[in-house]
Amino acid sequence: MAQTIANLTRADLHEIKSQAPYTQAGLNWHDPQSRTSIEQHEHHGRVACVNDFPSLDHYDTIIIGHPIWWGIPPRLVANAIDQLPLDSKTLATFATLGAPVISAVKATSNALLIKPTTR
Repeated sequence: MAQTIANLTRADLHEIKSQAPYTQAGLNWHDPQSRTSIEQHEHHGRVACVNDFPSLDHYDTIIIGHPIWWGIPPRLVANAIDQLPLDSKTLATFATLGAPVISAVKATSNALLIKPTTR
C-alpha cells in the first residue's frame, strides 16, 4: 500500500525500522508473551527505531503509514513520530486495516502527531 501511495503522489518512501528486528515469534499476536503483545500493552512505551531518517527540510507534506496492532499504530511508529521534526509540516496517516476500527486508529494517530510545545 505504501508503494502505491508513493507512486500515485510521486513521493519518496522511507521504512521505519526497529533497532531490534521483529521475528515471526515476536509478531505472534496470539501469544500474550510475544514481543508485540508486550510492547503494545505498555501504553506509554516506545520501541527504539533505527534513526536513519532523511532530512525533512525540503518536504511540506509527510505521510505516515502503518499497520494496526491491537487497534492502534505500533509503538515503533510512535517513537519515530517523536523523533521526527514535524513542526510546520502537513501530516497525513494511513493504515493497513479494514474500516471497523479506523476512527479509533485515526484518533490515536492524530494524538501522536500533535506534539506538545514543551518538547
